[in-house]
Amino acid sequence: MSVLSDRDIAGALEVGRIKIDPYDRADLQPSSVDLHLDRSFRVFRNNRYPYIDVRTAQPDLTELLAVGDDEAFVLHCTPASSCSARRSSGSSCRTT
Repeated sequence: MSVLSDRDIAGALEVGRIKIDPYDRADLQPSSVDLHLDRSFRVFRNNRYPYIDVRTAQPDLTELLAVGDDEAFVLHCTPASSCSARRSSGSSCRTT
């Protein structure tokens, strides 16, 4: 997987290879685009199952979160996910 520069991202947006709606040019960073989430979204609770199996019901695999107007939500890399990622791929957990 390669990382696109801001110039590459802008070009891909212009020709329609990448679509972001709504898009604000101010959200374009040197090699990323800042995305804004709604106040309600789902997060994976990957500590509840050893793996995702689409053939088996896993109703509590995700959890719906609703963030209030005056609240912040930061998604952190946990030690458990870091260990899991290191074990399976040899890399540590990283967020950008």
